[in-house]
Amino acid sequence: MKLTKPLTASLSEASEFLADRLFQSIMEGVMVTNVEGKILFINPAFTEITGFDKEVIGLTPRVIRSGKHSEAFYKNIWDSIARHGQWKGEIWNKRKDGQFYVQWTTITVIKDEKGKPLFYASVFTDISAKKEAEQQLQEDLRLARKVQKELLSQPIRNQDIHITGAYLPSTMIGGDLYVWYQLNEHEYSLFVLDVMGHGITSALLAVSIRSLLRSVLYETVKPANVLEKMNSHVYSLFKSQQATLRTYFISGIYVHIDTDAKQIRYASAGHPPGLFIDYTGDVTELESSCPPLGMIEQIEVKEGQFDYEGRAVLVLYTDGLIEHGEQTVGAAIEELKKMVRQHRHLESEQIICQLLKEKKYSRNPNTFEDDITIVTAILY
Repeated sequence: MKLTKPLTASLSEASEFLADRLFQSIMEGVMVTNVEGKILFINPAFTEITGFDKEVIGLTPRVIRSGKHSEAFYKNIWDSIARHGQWKGEIWNKRKDGQFYVQWTTITVIKDEKGKPLFYASVFTDISAKKEAEQQLQEDLRLARKVQKELLSQPIRNQDIHITGAYLPSTMIGGDLYVWYQLNEHEYSLFVLDVMGHGITSALLAVSIRSLLRSVLYETVKPANVLEKMNSHVYSLFKSQQATLRTYFISGIYVHIDTDAKQIRYASAGHPPGLFIDYTGDVTELESSCPPLGMIEQIEVKEGQFDYEGRAVLVLYTDGLIEHGEQTVGAAIEELKKMVRQHRHLESEQIICQLLKEKKYSRNPNTFEDDITIVTAILY
């Protein structure tokens, strides 16, 4: 019993010592005010971040205000503290040298045993470098998005055919891509691909494949050969970069149109079926005949071929258009077929707009889960 008081005192002193050392050594800035808003304590990290030292003791936090926030902003902070006892968020402040910076701040009310506020403790971290990096990344992504859009083919319209497309990335940039070429007066090649994934890596893979396609078409326009050559390229790329690309695979559909012979040839690798609607309204599905590109070293691609007459509509798309809501893929494709059949008399751009409208998609990024690409070709 004789040891109780000295032991208690010793523990109390140790606790105070530990609290003081923690206060002095933590990397986050700390500022404690009384209920009148006068600064009572600051720690060394506060000085390192703001440039202010003990001259702020007795002043209010207004001394570091940036002027970038309205009074309503600060009122919302104190309303939140009054309701929840705490507020977290970003605040722009100003250093002693006049430089603005942004900090991530947590403000907590400290109460007595009766619940009466005694102090307000603000703990903050300078996140200026992080914000600058984020802004630079957004700038880079905006530029990449612009470049990616520039790589998309421009509409073709003449007396034989009208081709146009729409690309809606789910994030700033994505892994879908469409491209078409007029090979001569009456032959056209269309290609739609989908890199499974989002963001920069998917976009770069899509651009790489687009570059390859152009060179492949100098060698052959036969759909089976085109996909086989592209598969070899993608497989080699994936094999050499297994550590970073092992979670990616690529689906694609390639269509060759001869408007003189009124003939369509196509091949698809793990891609959703393209839809061809003839002048009577009958729908032909352009189905996949092999796995997605790059999964295995060699693929055996089977071509499809059919003739057409009169006005017809070809619709190619990526799975973002049909993997939406709680519908099964099969049900979504059947619904899409009905929509295309219903709107087949419209112009190419109007068909795309109607499909997006009826599928309840907006053209704004981040409003859907997957990238969406639609290509329509009206054949006359």
